[in-house]
Amino acid sequence: MIGLLNRARWLLSGNILFAFSQWTMLIFFSRMSNHEQLGYYSYALAVTAPIFLLSNLQLRPLFIADFNTENLFNFSQYFSLRLITVVLACFLSLFFIRWDGQLVISIFILVIAIKALEAISDIIYAFYNAKKQTYFISKSLSFKSVLVIILSFLTLYLTNNIFYSLLATLLAYMFILTSIDLKQNTDLLKDINFLDSNFKEIFFTGLPLGISVMLISLQTNIPRYFLESHINIDSVGIYTILYYFLVIGGIIINSICQYLSPYFSEFYKKNQLEKLKKSIFQASIIALLLGVSGLIVSMLSHSFIIKAIYGDSFIQYSYLLPYIMFAGIFSYLSIVAGYLLTSLRLFKVQVPIFFILVLLTTLYSYVLIPRFGLLGAVYTTILTAVSQLMISSSVVIIKIKDLNKNV
Repeated sequence: MIGLLNRARWLLSGNILFAFSQWTMLIFFSRMSNHEQLGYYSYALAVTAPIFLLSNLQLRPLFIADFNTENLFNFSQYFSLRLITVVLACFLSLFFIRWDGQLVISIFILVIAIKALEAISDIIYAFYNAKKQTYFISKSLSFKSVLVIILSFLTLYLTNNIFYSLLATLLAYMFILTSIDLKQNTDLLKDINFLDSNFKEIFFTGLPLGISVMLISLQTNIPRYFLESHINIDSVGIYTILYYFLVIGGIIINSICQYLSPYFSEFYKKNQLEKLKKSIFQASIIALLLGVSGLIVSMLSHSFIIKAIYGDSFIQYSYLLPYIMFAGIFSYLSIVAGYLLTSLRLFKVQVPIFFILVLLTTLYSYVLIPRFGLLGAVYTTILTAVSQLMISSSVVIIKIKDLNKNV
């Protein structure tokens, strides 16, 4: 297990630093703006995330799996398709902007632009991820993270306005994309072809995956929609800053699984079931240990943690943190199962799985949030994480048993 963490260190360090920069922005917003601005920013993320995840079509893990198995399409085809879907996602997101004032509209537009640049960098990372050259990904994410933290803090400190902080973040993303991501991949710009005849096949292969991750994002964000509708916009921001403790752990597990996904695909292709099971076991143990550790720490120090990070104005909500971290145990294990669904090429089954989970989350939210408010949103998070783990892991277990029969 220690060896696995060491081998995945570049992806792990880059992703953790990037997640830390996003968390730092939330901390800055919670301490240097007001609950309403934090709420609008959080709500903008909740609205745009499912749209961009759908448009991304999971091309990154799809390319990794393709590169390490059948090698049907080249990278330029994936890159060109990503550019097309990013433009479509930007236009679609505009229909969901809240027209409650100039600041709110500006926040939404900046969040859309930031999401677009993230999507472009993500597909470039796929190229290096597939070749197991993860140092480049770490370098890009690290420079981007440091720049975002510095610029976000300075602009927020000088203006106390989220708009200028998000504008600085957008400029940081543009600088890293042009000076690092694209500069070392100038050939990509020469090979762009928006009329490639293979787009249709790639699109329909990735569509079930895109729908699946969109449904996952909806599942995560449905409590925020209910909070905005039934409580107030402030509660969306409060729930988001608490939920981000769970996200940090998810970044770690995602990094491990991003590193392992080429091996999952390779072991599956070659029917090396013992190696596949060993890798699954290692990832699952890390997920379990991380979840349990987070729960124990939050139970012992939740008030201190919230006060130290977010300030006195949020300490009244600190009792919710252990509940959130309890959900993390099941959520982290579900991430492992999710990567296995893709690596084992169980594409089409993911759509009904996550559609069921969205329906369950909507039901949980409808019953619990109007009655219990923020606590109801946390209860919903727990129930959804348990449901996701039970369903997705069952499908993976059935698939592996079938593989055993064919050996």
